[in-house]
Amino acid sequence: MPKTKSHAVRRGGGQSPSLMMAILRGFAFSVALMTAFLLFFAFLLLKSTDPSRLLLPAAFGTAGAGAFLGGWRAGRLRRTSGALCGISHGMLLVFAFLAAALVMRSGTLELSSLILYMALLLLSTLGGVLSARKKRRRRRHG
Repeated sequence: MPKTKSHAVRRGGGQSPSLMMAILRGFAFSVALMTAFLLFFAFLLLKSTDPSRLLLPAAFGTAGAGAFLGGWRAGRLRRTSGALCGISHGMLLVFAFLAAALVMRSGTLELSSLILYMALLLLSTLGGVLSARKKRRRRRHG
């Protein structure tokens, strides 16, 4: 019987991508995920009788989930430095949100927007930290 290749070999030699590539892939994952969530909530809010009261929680939930899962994805790709990937991903995400707000001329730095940016940074860092792979201890049966 021929031997099958291990999972690490099939993925490209078992090497993790560079830090910048892991962050950019996590960012792309975040943007795609947030777009999908926003489209889902848009269709859901169209069916609602009063969509204005659900708009802000849907937007904050989408941003939080995108930040956490993007940081988790970046840390999972890098494998070794989850916290660094998470915080770097969070800073890139906050920069993108801030740039978009300034381009739309609605981005005055108020306390509520600063709290949102800090929450995004913390959620992304938490996702990166939780994605760090830990070695499992082997149980001795004896």
